[in-house]
Amino acid sequence: MNRPHLIFAYVILSLGFTPVVLGELGVVIDHSAASTKRYIGSPSLAVLPEGSYVASHDFFGPGSEYSNTVVFSSKDKGETWERIAELKGQFWSSLFFSKGALWIMGTTREYGSAIIRRSDDGGRTWTIPDSLASGLLFDSGEYHTAPMPVIFHKGRIWRAMEDRNPPEKWGVNFRAFVMSAPIESDWLNAESWTSTNRLRFDQDDPGRAWLEGNVVVEPNGGLVNILRVAHEDGGKAAVLSVSRNGKSIRKDSKDPFIGFPGGAKKFSIRKDERTGKYFALTNWIHPFDAGGDPSHTRNTVGLISSRNLKDWKLDSVVLRDPDVAKTAHQYIDWLIEGEDIVLVSRTAYPDGLGGAHRAHDANYMTFHRIEGFRSLSTSYRSLPESMPIWPKSMPGENGVEGPEARGGCGISNISKPTLNIFLPKKPNGKAVLIVPGGGYGSVCVNVEGTPQIGGLLEQGIAAFVLKYRLPNGNRDVPMWDGMRALQMIRANSERWQIDPSKVGVWGFSAGGHLSSLLSNGVGRPYPGSKDSISEESPVPNFSILFYPVISMGDSIVHRGSRLRLLGNDEPSDADIAEFSTEKRVTGQTPPTYLIHCEDDKVVPIENSKVYFESLQAASVESELHIYEKGGHGIGAMNTNSEWESQLNAWLARR
Repeated sequence: MNRPHLIFAYVILSLGFTPVVLGELGVVIDHSAASTKRYIGSPSLAVLPEGSYVASHDFFGPGSEYSNTVVFSSKDKGETWERIAELKGQFWSSLFFSKGALWIMGTTREYGSAIIRRSDDGGRTWTIPDSLASGLLFDSGEYHTAPMPVIFHKGRIWRAMEDRNPPEKWGVNFRAFVMSAPIESDWLNAESWTSTNRLRFDQDDPGRAWLEGNVVVEPNGGLVNILRVAHEDGGKAAVLSVSRNGKSIRKDSKDPFIGFPGGAKKFSIRKDERTGKYFALTNWIHPFDAGGDPSHTRNTVGLISSRNLKDWKLDSVVLRDPDVAKTAHQYIDWLIEGEDIVLVSRTAYPDGLGGAHRAHDANYMTFHRIEGFRSLSTSYRSLPESMPIWPKSMPGENGVEGPEARGGCGISNISKPTLNIFLPKKPNGKAVLIVPGGGYGSVCVNVEGTPQIGGLLEQGIAAFVLKYRLPNGNRDVPMWDGMRALQMIRANSERWQIDPSKVGVWGFSAGGHLSSLLSNGVGRPYPGSKDSISEESPVPNFSILFYPVISMGDSIVHRGSRLRLLGNDEPSDADIAEFSTEKRVTGQTPPTYLIHCEDDKVVPIENSKVYFESLQAASVESELHIYEKGGHGIGAMNTNSEWESQLNAWLARR
């Protein structure tokens, strides 16, 4: 056995605390403060032949007229933007360039008439759709759409839309249809256009509506309309077949639905002619954000792809912000430009003025570029999933009821603990259970969970993030959730390609305390009937502790963690002894790797030092890496760049 050793790594940097930025605002095209009650909607983008960009958006909300669109131009590849036009009587619209002109197609207002306009000067001036010969396409009925793609196929232009009949309610009365016209015809003349029948969503099907369809050419040359579906799991799209003559649309089967990550929100599908693959940018729901209304979870943008329009996989998460309630990148419109994707977003983001009214009610329109999109790939073997820790009876009561609370670093008011599963493409048999901190008052998955997954997967290590219950008067429930999570990983080792003797734990702050409890077998067995999972070991094979809470003693304790765990800021000597994990170390404690910063003002560094001393005394293989700067939390990682390579080297020896 290698002799345990102590490593002091003093790194002096002047950067101080630098927060991890999980999302980004992007290049601002336009801003409308929430106080105006004019929210930004319907972003659209076109690239002109000389290389300039044109973007548009409309306004919705009680301060708007629900009928105006503004147009912007960029001459420098999206770095700066100029407002060039305002169109009254234009809503829910998409831009595209064809036949030497710029076009915009949508409705006259919310649930207005269907219209199209042409601009011959790059979007500065436009035709006026005041008759059936000048761009007014359907002058009776109520129409709904979004900035959806137009395609050109078999000599015709094609676009999907919906009408609302009867003219009431959202969604349930939408009827999907596709319109088309000969490419060489006069698109401003309503007589040029052919429409399919209008197909209503069957209320006996799962979900309640379909909308915002994409006309797409199938690999066999046929046409389909792939629609967003208001479905409870948030991951479905509907596929309708379009006749070659453009006069009919139908369901080909009783079940027209396909799995489509993020399918409950607007998405645009485009085919990459170079590779033959289909791509879409969607509001895929990260497992950490599951549990809310899937149609309003819009804080993550994923690039997904398919070769057959039926089987879709997540290629990459390209934008993400942890605040589900107040941030969003949504209604993405995008185009392929060489090796990159360029996109515009209806964005809800902090602005120094109170931020967006809510995630749905965007205060920005932003521009983004995804470089080298064809080479992007996740390290996931399959889409991440979330599994309940206790699918049936759950031991322990802590009085928590109602919905989870989300904000800041993570989640609180947790009544349904979950194991969030991330499997690598090339597994090496190792697994790590990530236990975020939060002082036993929240679970900070946004900064101690999400950022660590990618590095583990790249090494072939399966990553599992524990969303555990908080004590709230019952000190056993976090421990029981952690024990069960380790047992679940081992019980599914064959399915997940894991060696059950190579399952570790990685805890942060108070999550480090919980991890050290698990590492030392502290805690009584959870009550209830035994099953095959409970027969597995609840103790990790190795332990990683970042700035951990360790001691419950007065001199170095993190009082918030102690108060929330033990329910008393003056606990008994017996409680202090039981839950001060430096006192629980034995020769059976697994190999341990610790990181702490000397300037940590939240959890004193003495916590790591006393735990390390106990490990050394018990001859447990262990390392303690001390950094001079970095403070508490993610600053320890951002300020000290070498921590990751050092930890990876240690993990390689497990």
